Amino acid sequence: MDTKCKELQLLLMDIHYGEGKMSEKVREHLAECIDCQVYWQEIQELKGILAPLDFDPDISHTDIDNALLRGKKRETVFELFQFVVVGLIYLVMVFLVSKRVNPNYYFYYQGFLYLTLPLFSLPIFFRRIKKEDSHG
Repeated sequence: MDTKCKELQLLLMDIHYGEGKMSEKVREHLAECIDCQVYWQEIQELKGILAPLDFDPDISHTDIDNALLRGKKRETVFELFQFVVVGLIYLVMVFLVSKRVNPNYYFYYQGFLYLTLPLFSLPIFFRRIKKEDSHG
């Protein structure tokens, strides 16, 4: 099979799927080339075999919207849970530091906690940024 037949078979595939039209040049080649005739016949037979599978499913747009809203609510609840956990960790650390630390070093530990709080929050911020980037 030469390159002309390969190109024509690609055109036949486009014609089969309705993306092209059967030109006179293609018809002439089909009348002469047995390989391309067999290829065209196989495509037509395949169309008949797959015809029962070609249907439009019943789609309820309200069901799709409701499912998306439920997913969005779950994400929001999960983000709130993460924020609450980080906040509780911070408050527990502040409480423990204030009860167990020598008062002379209290401000050092307090400063340490204030500087580490953003590190606890980084996973939440990165997840939020990633989600906003993926939604455009």
